[in-house]
Amino acid sequence: MRHSLTKTSLGRRDFFARTGDGLLGLALAQLLGRDIFGGAAEASEALPNNLAWRQGHHPAKATSVIQLFMNGGPSQMDLFDPKPVLNRMDGKPYPGNVE
Repeated sequence: MRHSLTKTSLGRRDFFARTGDGLLGLALAQLLGRDIFGGAAEASEALPNNLAWRQGHHPAKATSVIQLFMNGGPSQMDLFDPKPVLNRMDGKPYPGNVE
């Protein structure tokens, strides 16, 4: 007995669309603090928070921190381009003034 394939079979686009909808529902449930079945997320509250502050192995030496955020910089294209002058100047002192 032969079974013919009908048009009701899922196509690739339909499969990914339905899978994406299911994953969206799971992500939304996680963000809202509910489990898959709509109950309160009490089990996740019992898990330890690994990112919470805890005492280190050694006493702290630093009393303050200076954080530098330097936005910008050379383009990635400029960094990977060949630089023949750089090869010629390799090992030689810089000829200009540095202030």
